[in-house]
Amino acid sequence: GESHTDYADHLLQLQILQALQEQLEQEGKKDSLVIGMEMFPRSSQAALDSYINGAIRTEQEFLRLSAYYEAWGYDYRMYRDIINYAKAHRIPVIGLNLNKEIVSKVFNTGSLDALTPEQRSQAALYRDLDMAGYRERLLEVYALHKDKDKDEKSFSAFLQAQALWDETMAESIANYLQDHPEKKMLVLAGTGHVYKDNAVPPRVARRLKCRQSVLIANDGQVTGREQGRRADYLMFTENVELPPAGKIGVLLSEEKKTAAQPSKVEITAISPVSKADEAGLQKGDVILTVDSTQIATIGDLKTALLDKKPGETVQLNIVRKDKIMDIRVELSDMEKEAVLPPEHPKK
Repeated sequence: GESHTDYADHLLQLQILQALQEQLEQEGKKDSLVIGMEMFPRSSQAALDSYINGAIRTEQEFLRLSAYYEAWGYDYRMYRDIINYAKAHRIPVIGLNLNKEIVSKVFNTGSLDALTPEQRSQAALYRDLDMAGYRERLLEVYALHKDKDKDEKSFSAFLQAQALWDETMAESIANYLQDHPEKKMLVLAGTGHVYKDNAVPPRVARRLKCRQSVLIANDGQVTGREQGRRADYLMFTENVELPPAGKIGVLLSEEKKTAAQPSKVEITAISPVSKADEAGLQKGDVILTVDSTQIATIGDLKTALLDKKPGETVQLNIVRKDKIMDIRVELSDMEKEAVLPPEHPKK
């Protein structure tokens, strides 16, 4: 179990992955480990397989073909070492999840009735909402995010969507292990999905008899014994931060490709604490390239900036009112800038 934005959790996952692989190699079973990841939907499986086996040669192509940023969106550097280790050791990575639009549709409508036949075929249709502590635990999560206008009907839709998420991951795990009984699967998912008594594990057990162990990187808030939050192992981590990411400091919209026009990424707003305005970027600019890398989606832009640091400069090729121009912009540490107080005006 992980907190998605906690780098220490991902380092712990990497260490567990390495230890399991080394143990299995010593037992003469080096090809028996697989990794199941919440971070990828089932529709990303072809890209995952191709990247692990080397058919997809570059990380940039993998991120584009797997639609990582559309499906998940968290900083890919959190998971990069795990994926790279799997690639180096030819450990299969299995996408466990659903496409976001399916879960969003269930959340917005409160049922599966609005799903297309194709969407239904991707989802686990049976959902157990009555596991002890499940509703109560999700109600606490929902209360942290809900608006004053939301009601019990909205929570019911949230519950349906979360159960669909959990059941589909459980179905993906069970289906793979039924087809590959010689394999062991290391599942990486958010802590809320791994509790032993009412999250994914009992849903796997309903489909497949197998031994399961649950480990979570603990923040000191749980003991692993409370109903709805049970675990086998708690491991405490130290605070570890990724180096800050270099950001342009703009808000973006993405217009999808149609038969009439290609997709495009347009600037919709500029942060006052970034260097984008000073560089000359404007609202309405359409970004064509970043340092010669073609930009057709917001994911492309995030990939192009993946290893850039604050203070570095990138060159953007943009379109502004049918005029094409190049603009160089210094990247900012937006998290740091967001918390700094404004400079006191000089007299």
